[in-house]
Amino acid sequence: MQLVLWFKRLVFVALVFMAGCNQSDNNTDVKNAMADAIYYNGKIITVDDQQPKAAVVAIQDGSIIYVGDMRGAKPLISPATRRIDLQGKTMIPGLVDAHGHVVVSGLQAASANLLPQPDGRANSFFQIINSLTDWLASDIGADFVANTGWLVGFGFDDSQLDEKVFPTAAVLDMVSEDKPVLIIHQSGHFAVLNRKALAMAGIDDCRKDIPGGIIRCEKDGKTPNGVLEENAFFTSLEVFQSSISDDFGLKLFDLGLQSFARFGYTTAQEGRAFAASVVTAETRAGQKHLPIDVALYVDYSAKSALDNSAYFSGSGYQQPAYQNGLRIAGLKMTLDGSPQGKTAWLTEPYFVPPQGQDKDYVGYPAMTAEQVNAEIMEAYAKDRQVLAHCNGDAAIDLYLDALAQAAEKYGVGDRRHVLIHGQTLRKDQIPRLKALGVIPSLFPMHTFYWGTGIKTRCWGLSALPIFRRRKMY
Repeated sequence: MQLVLWFKRLVFVALVFMAGCNQSDNNTDVKNAMADAIYYNGKIITVDDQQPKAAVVAIQDGSIIYVGDMRGAKPLISPATRRIDLQGKTMIPGLVDAHGHVVVSGLQAASANLLPQPDGRANSFFQIINSLTDWLASDIGADFVANTGWLVGFGFDDSQLDEKVFPTAAVLDMVSEDKPVLIIHQSGHFAVLNRKALAMAGIDDCRKDIPGGIIRCEKDGKTPNGVLEENAFFTSLEVFQSSISDDFGLKLFDLGLQSFARFGYTTAQEGRAFAASVVTAETRAGQKHLPIDVALYVDYSAKSALDNSAYFSGSGYQQPAYQNGLRIAGLKMTLDGSPQGKTAWLTEPYFVPPQGQDKDYVGYPAMTAEQVNAEIMEAYAKDRQVLAHCNGDAAIDLYLDALAQAAEKYGVGDRRHVLIHGQTLRKDQIPRLKALGVIPSLFPMHTFYWGTGIKTRCWGLSALPIFRRRKMY
C-alpha cells in the first residue's frame, strides 16, 4: 500500500473547514472566543485560493474558529489552550470519501487479515490457514467468534496466491470443522465457505440456479467446492449476518468509522448499504454518536429506506444538511462482477476463461435488463441519484441504455448519476456518459494490484484496455 504509507506521512491532522469558521486574520467574529487548541509549526494547506496557506489553526468545541498567522491567534489563546506542535508535518482539510464502504471496513478491521503482500502475509493456502489460526488466538478474534460463532477472514486474492486458484471448503476445514468459516475475496465479489458454513447456508448442490451468481463445483459436477460467486455469495452472507447482534453490529460500524477518521476522512460513504446497515447507521445517528459524516447509498433491495427513512428528506443529489451526521444519499445498483474474478460482463470473450467455462464465456449480469430499466425509470421519476457498479462494457451498455430511456421521458437534468469502476469502458461509450450527465468514478487501485494480470488473463494484451483515464480527462 504505497499510497497509504505516503498518505500517513503527509497527513498529521485532517479537519473540516466549516462554513462558520474564521478564514481571515482580520475577522472580528471570534474576538471573544477562546481556543481549546491551536495547531502550529507545520505546513497548513487550506484549499482556499484566497488564503492557500496558514501558520495557525485554532479550534473551539470541535469547530475551527481561526485560520491565519500567529499574531492573529494570540488573542484566542488562554492558559488552558492546548498547543499542538505539528513539527513540520502537513495539515489538510478533512477528506470526503467519494466511493467507499465504511460498514465493510468495520468488518474487515475485526476479521482475520488475509491480504497478500505488501498489505498482509497470505500468499498461499498455508498462510491463509495460519492467519486464521493466529487471528482466532488473538483478543479481537476471540471476541469476534464469541459474539458471532463464525471465523471470518477478509482480503484473500487468488491471483496473488502461490497456488493461483481459489482455496476450497476442504482447505478451510483444516482451520475448523466444527465452526463455520467464511473468507471474503479482496474484491468483495467472492467468498469461500467451509463445509459447516455451506450446510448452515443450505448449499448442498452446485447446480442450483441463482440469478446473477454461481456455486462452483467439485469434479463430480454436483458437490459445492465452497467457492461462491456474486449473488450466490451475497445470498449466503445473510446467514452470517443473522448471527451478528445489534450491539456487535454497532461495534463493527464504529470500527469502520474509526478507520476512516484515522486516515483523515471527515465524510465517509457506504456505497452499498443493505437493510441491516441502514438500521445500524440510523441507530448511531439517533444516538448522536457519529464522529464523522456518513452518506449511505442503499442497495436497490433496501430502497424502501428512500421512502421511509427520516434521513432521506429530499430529492436529487443535493440533500438537505446531514442529520446528526447522517444522510441517505441515493440508490446503488450492481450490474455485474469484477474482472479479476472474471465475473465482469463483457461484450467479447475472456482471453483465458475461468475453470469450467468455454471459450465464448463473457461473464454475466447481476441484474436483468428489466430490473435495471425499472429501477432507473423510478429513480428518474423521483429525481434520485443512482450509483451503478459496472465493470464490464456490456454492463456499462445496459446502464447507459436504461439512463437514455429514462432521460427521454424525464429529461437528463442534473441528477449526477455515477458509473462505478468502468474498468472496460469503451471509447464509444465516453460521449454517452457526457451526454447523460454521468460522472465516471474509476478505480486506480485495481490497476496497481491487478492491471497486468487482468490484461494477460482476462482479455489479452491487444484487446480491451484497462481504464481510459487519459481519454477521460
